[in-house]
Amino acid sequence: MKKTLALVVALVLTCSSLVVYADTNSEYNCSDWAKESIDRAFNTYLLNSEKEYEFKTNISRLDFCELIFNLVIQTPYFQTWCEENPEGNGTEFPSFIEKPFVDTDDEKVLFLHHIGIINGKSETEFAPNDNLTREEAATIIVRMIDITTPMVATEVWYEYNDLSDISDWAMSSVQRISNLGFMNGVGENKFAPKDSYSTEQAAVTVVRVFDANFINWLAEFMKKEAGELGYVYENDTWNYVTYDMAVGRRVTPIDVDKDEFELLEYENFARDNENVYFMAHKIEGSDPDTFEVISTKDRRNYAKDKNFVYIYLRDGGEVFKVIGADPTTFEVLEFPYAKDKNDAYNGCLPLYVDDVTKFEVIEGGGMSRTSPVETFLGTIINSEDVAKYNNEKYGFVDGAVLYSDEGKAKTEKLYYEGYRLVEDKR
Repeated sequence: MKKTLALVVALVLTCSSLVVYADTNSEYNCSDWAKESIDRAFNTYLLNSEKEYEFKTNISRLDFCELIFNLVIQTPYFQTWCEENPEGNGTEFPSFIEKPFVDTDDEKVLFLHHIGIINGKSETEFAPNDNLTREEAATIIVRMIDITTPMVATEVWYEYNDLSDISDWAMSSVQRISNLGFMNGVGENKFAPKDSYSTEQAAVTVVRVFDANFINWLAEFMKKEAGELGYVYENDTWNYVTYDMAVGRRVTPIDVDKDEFELLEYENFARDNENVYFMAHKIEGSDPDTFEVISTKDRRNYAKDKNFVYIYLRDGGEVFKVIGADPTTFEVLEFPYAKDKNDAYNGCLPLYVDDVTKFEVIEGGGMSRTSPVETFLGTIINSEDVAKYNNEKYGFVDGAVLYSDEGKAKTEKLYYEGYRLVEDKR
């Protein structure tokens, strides 16, 4: 590792961000099921294009560490590590990293040991040329995930037929990696913990970890490049700053009195003495003294003040007033539905139910839609009768709306699909 750690990071970030692929020879000896992943391993610099691999043979502990190291240096964790350890950015291997093993001084191995990802087979021996077992691979990958890329796994207990063959020290890792889906059994409901792990199996597994995290890693790198995001006071004004991969840093000035502007405790909201702001947008008619977010169940969130109830997408866009909603009695149900003492709602649209006390959500979920008024009123196409009914109901809408075509709800006499009334027994 004669290159500086910082140089390695810069190279990886450049290649990942620009999707620059290594020039590899795809005519290598591997199983058909592994070829696509091995191509990706070369293209994403997890495998060394200048090295010849015997993919069907067992991978050594040393070669597996090289593969894991090539993944670690592409994580935001490694960039942060370099920033926090500037003494490790010299032209030689960092002198503060201990060399505990008598049988290897490989710098990738020593670095992974230093940050807690790998251990030796004893306190002084690493056994670099020993074949890697499947349970060793599972343990190393799970440690790498926990240290560099924390991920939430399900908690299903895998009752492998050879569960008793799994070492006590590896059991938790085998269960975790099975839940995460990065390693699976070998057939007949067996994990085969003591079997050797092939180079192609290792490449496939590490590519799965890379693919599961790359977008999140890239987003973190981009945010770091962008600097401070969100509400930022600079150049003697308040701004809302975002980062667009195609354009770069976007700075939108907010027309407010800088002395009256303050951030609220809710993400992406701020206020002055007259209005509430969402990102860079003023919420017309809002009351800053009584404003509060009341539901953050998913990306469709609700807020209210003494005047209105609002629905908005957490990751951006417009804040929509829930038309006619009563803030004091408003209740969020399963999206896209909500209700108050007077009516039920789909997104921001009133449903005009006959008896709100009998309103029941049959099926929630589904995608939200946002439409300008002319599109919304011009594309209600369930049937002529329903289109006519909805146009009569929503003819007063004069701005964009947020709603859903999906979901099902009813009262005793009315039946809704999405926001549309499809059955009326009154």
